[in-house]
Amino acid sequence: MVPGYAINVETGERLNIAFGENSGDSINNGRDMMWNPTSIVSTTSAGVTTYKMAGMHYIYVFAHNSDGVNGVGDPIDVPRYDYGVALQKMLNKTVTNTTSHNPNTGYAQASIVEAYKDAMWVNVPYVKAGYESKFVKGQQPQIPK
Repeated sequence: MVPGYAINVETGERLNIAFGENSGDSINNGRDMMWNPTSIVSTTSAGVTTYKMAGMHYIYVFAHNSDGVNGVGDPIDVPRYDYGVALQKMLNKTVTNTTSHNPNTGYAQASIVEAYKDAMWVNVPYVKAGYESKFVKGQQPQIPK
């Protein structure tokens, strides 16, 4: 999680922002924990198209809908901009079982669900062909001007 914020242009409020990637797609810079998408949207092999979506370097902007906390003081809503502290607490859970139908395990853990319900805007950007050299694997990107 990178501390940063977006601005709600209607209210002027700072909003928490987070970045993610598909760690299973190392060919498209998806395993280095840096925001460095590629220009590869899809590939086709033997007539089968696979969508790469530029390494799936997601950008999440979280709304501030409430400041709720549970009985032990952990956040259950993404609060006002706080450098991503509450959001990191909500998402920093050990995911041990992703196939169980138990709502308290895997990605269905309450805090993870609560965090993503406050995502107000999600985007999967990609780099315009020809600018890939600005987004080098394993390095922070040089944003084109």
